[in-house]
Amino acid sequence: MTHRTGLLGEAPTEVWASMNFPSVAEILAMLPKVEMVIEPDSAFKYNNLAFVLLGEVIARVSGRSYRDYVRRQILAPLEMTSSGFDVDNPRNATGYMPERYNDVPEVSPDPNTNGYLAAAGLRSCVSDLAKWIELQFRTKADSRRGAQVLSGKSLGEMHRITYVEPGWLVGYGLTWWASRFGENIYHHHGGSVPGFLSMVAFNKPHKIGVAVLTNKQGNTASGTIAFEALEMLTAEAKKEVRPPAARPIPERLKPLVGRYTGMPAFGPIFHIEWRDGGLRFAIPQDPFMMPAPPAALVATDKANVFVLEAGRWAGEPLTFEFDSAGRVTAFQLSSHGGTFKKID
Repeated sequence: MTHRTGLLGEAPTEVWASMNFPSVAEILAMLPKVEMVIEPDSAFKYNNLAFVLLGEVIARVSGRSYRDYVRRQILAPLEMTSSGFDVDNPRNATGYMPERYNDVPEVSPDPNTNGYLAAAGLRSCVSDLAKWIELQFRTKADSRRGAQVLSGKSLGEMHRITYVEPGWLVGYGLTWWASRFGENIYHHHGGSVPGFLSMVAFNKPHKIGVAVLTNKQGNTASGTIAFEALEMLTAEAKKEVRPPAARPIPERLKPLVGRYTGMPAFGPIFHIEWRDGGLRFAIPQDPFMMPAPPAALVATDKANVFVLEAGRWAGEPLTFEFDSAGRVTAFQLSSHGGTFKKID
């Protein structure tokens, strides 16, 4: 799913030149001829053959055909009623091949992709792809759990970038790629078969997505249109974002904020701060500490105990200590093995 198997990228039959796509059984019979052409996990290498094999894994585990599984488990719950694998659907667009020397482009071939369905067989439209993009944002929609298809955790795992190219401009998650345009990150994946190009791309922070379909092959129009549209839409979305109204710190939490240290003369300094309406555990700039964004402190059923939401100590309790007069004197961080005294 990250295109790092190192396998030969296609079934060894010149499928795209001949437009004669073998069945899954024929592809499996050819596997002894498939070479590992680069070291596995050494580099990104787009691989349709690997997705063909993943489709067969789905079929065997589910006990259904890949076509039927996708229809029942994805298309139907998301109400993607105009999507499917039917080559003869009268609503299908006509694809065209590029033509440099003629006013009228040639109609593209439109073969049945047979065993290549998992890599190049799904047909869709913009309105259905918008529902697919919407799914990427619906990670906590309890009201539509039945149409969720994937849990929020699984969606997050798919979006998480596992590999990044040296220039840090492109990274790869599970099926999704991510490209950096300045400060903006867009997840995306495109498709191409004779006569057609497609691109689905979205921005997670602003929940904006674009689906672009063209019925002519041989150019990069789908990607260019998608990213330029996202750049314009994201710029407008940023204008509409207003900082939340400042929320005053509750009186009972005021004694907790301040500076803490483990040793009087030398040691890490930690801040307990009130930011964006909540307590935050922050590490100020320190040459001896790795910089990290502030982590939220989540309240527990004990008034003096909080749990760190993220960062090095995510999931661990932070316990405040008080003197006999009720003043905060320190906190304990469970796995750090020490008490950090309040100094400010």
